[in-house]
Amino acid sequence: MGLLVQLLSARLRVATGRHFAELCRGGYPDWAHRALWLMAEVAMVSADIQEVIRSAVAIRILSHGFMPLWAGVVITGILVPKLSSRTIRQAVGLVGCVITPHNVFLHSALVESRKIDPDNEHRVREALRYYTIESTVALVAPFMINLFVTTVFAKGFYGTKEAGSIGLENAGHFLQEKFGGEFFPILYI
Repeated sequence: MGLLVQLLSARLRVATGRHFAELCRGGYPDWAHRALWLMAEVAMVSADIQEVIRSAVAIRILSHGFMPLWAGVVITGILVPKLSSRTIRQAVGLVGCVITPHNVFLHSALVESRKIDPDNEHRVREALRYYTIESTVALVAPFMINLFVTTVFAKGFYGTKEAGSIGLENAGHFLQEKFGGEFFPILYI
């Protein structure tokens, strides 16, 4: 579904010359487009919270429990990555693919950065083909990683008595004991 929404938002920009937020602002009354904006903001914040918590847990695990969880949240929240102008669009596109609630706004605006003559049917089709490839790769890669991680955890914990007591902080240690350290080199960092 995320891929479909992303492709439709790219087509929307190519067909209308405006991105989704501009169309909402122009097509709805003031109260409605403000409500849509507020709902999109809430969706983005709720999607981003899980990323902050995951990063904080990862920092705690990598510091072998030395770093408290709240400190990991602070580090994750104040760290500002520096990207060159060449890579910023790809990074924003990847973030937009992974965090999908606001993807419809993000991707239709990213498409805007590329100049396409809407009257040239060949160029429009070519652009849509490249948007499809770009979106598919950006969504399939994280899906496969999540699938593999979930599979390893399911294989490791299914039918064990420890399954009820496993949490994010001790799951890596349990898997290391079960499968051996060579499968989980990140635990040695």
